[in-house]
Amino acid sequence: PDGGSQPSPEPSGTSGPSGPSGGGLQVVDDPEHAGAGSVTLGVDDVDAELAGIEGRGLDVPQAETVPTGQFRLAILQDPDGNTVVLGQDLTTP
Repeated sequence: PDGGSQPSPEPSGTSGPSGPSGGGLQVVDDPEHAGAGSVTLGVDDVDAELAGIEGRGLDVPQAETVPTGQFRLAILQDPDGNTVVLGQDLTTP
């Protein structure tokens, strides 16, 4: 990256195909986090998912609603530094 705080997405124009449900793949050039992974999972109820994983070896964060009110998110990290984001769409009933 440019030495700034944000990695540059798709540094070589690389990205994977979108899946039938809107999924996709993004490649990020960020040497400080080489070898670590990140995945975002859409769930029906973030708070219920967090309650279900308490006591399984992960630090369980508090979920937060984004300022626009569209999503509720919880960001977890495993002991190897991989990130799992649980996201709940608040715009659908």
